Amino acid sequence: MRKLTIKLSCLLLISFWTCKGLWAQEQPFPLEVTWDKTTVLVFPGEVISIDRGSRALLAQKDEVAGNVLKLKGGVRYFPVTNLHVITDKGVLYQFEVRYADRPLKTTHHMLEAGRANLLLNNEHNKVSFHYAVHQIIGNKVKVEKRVNKYQMRMSLLGIYQQEGMIYFHLGLENNAPLPFEIKELTATIKDKKQVKRTSSQTTPLEHTYNYFENGKQVISQKPKVVILAFPQFTIADKKQLHLQLNEKHGDRTLTLKLKGKHVLKAKRLADVQL
Repeated sequence: MRKLTIKLSCLLLISFWTCKGLWAQEQPFPLEVTWDKTTVLVFPGEVISIDRGSRALLAQKDEVAGNVLKLKGGVRYFPVTNLHVITDKGVLYQFEVRYADRPLKTTHHMLEAGRANLLLNNEHNKVSFHYAVHQIIGNKVKVEKRVNKYQMRMSLLGIYQQEGMIYFHLGLENNAPLPFEIKELTATIKDKKQVKRTSSQTTPLEHTYNYFENGKQVISQKPKVVILAFPQFTIADKKQLHLQLNEKHGDRTLTLKLKGKHVLKAKRLADVQL
């Protein structure tokens, strides 16, 4: 009941611009497009960012109405692809786009697109975060390190830095039939090895904000993206950064251990090409 009350309160507040943060649909919104007709999306806010999963999907923001996005197939019968749109109200819309010779509907008012989840913690520069998340999730990834346990996998997909912040791009996968409900994802700097009869130094790190793609449940066979952002830091040679994923109402725990060299190789976010 308490969670339901919080969600309803935030949905009311966002319309008055007092509930600040990035919102996203729980499931992608299904869309059909064709090559000789235009599909129009009408948003409750101005479109500030567009990311297409395929060049076969053509997308153009209307020159007069900034809240209108026009879609069309560049070719016929292209494979299913995705589309992400961010508006100036801090809402991230996700779409699954299919080709259809005769779309059932060619005009969609996204104000009616269903409920959303608050995915961002803590107040910060909203526009900067919009573009940071957009750049990171739209960038080509390469697994730099991973840990496997309990038929779960946590992977480091990239580390980026911008304006005194460090972003960790993580991927989560669940190969077990039982969903993994995330309780928390903590970060701690620890000594690599603890010498006998000496105390081990542990320094917890608090992330400034986080992004959990489609909420905090990792469903079987459905990979999830997580982005954590911290104030800039470095790690000594004899220490490691432990990123620990803990399960809610369960004992499954995964820990990804990173060295200082991983952080020092952080890419400049401004250099990332979409």
